[in-house]
Amino acid sequence: MGNLPAEIVNAMETFRRYETSIYSQKLHLLHTLHGAFTTLDNYLKNNPKTPHKELINNIKILNTRNFIRYLSELKEINESDWRRS
Repeated sequence: MGNLPAEIVNAMETFRRYETSIYSQKLHLLHTLHGAFTTLDNYLKNNPKTPHKELINNIKILNTRNFIRYLSELKEINESDWRRS
């Protein structure tokens, strides 16, 4: 980083690591939520007459909001990151 003082370079690296860490955490949360949606979808598919259909739909609606919120907080997401985590 050229002639920058070590303190500034260290601070910049700390911010970069923080941002990378937050990105990884949010990506992990998205995968976790996606897995839960898949589980519920599979349950409904295998149990079409379940008395819990309304509950499952309500759970999915509530958590869709969370999924969208986490997704919108990521500056950019690329396919390789999605598949990797």
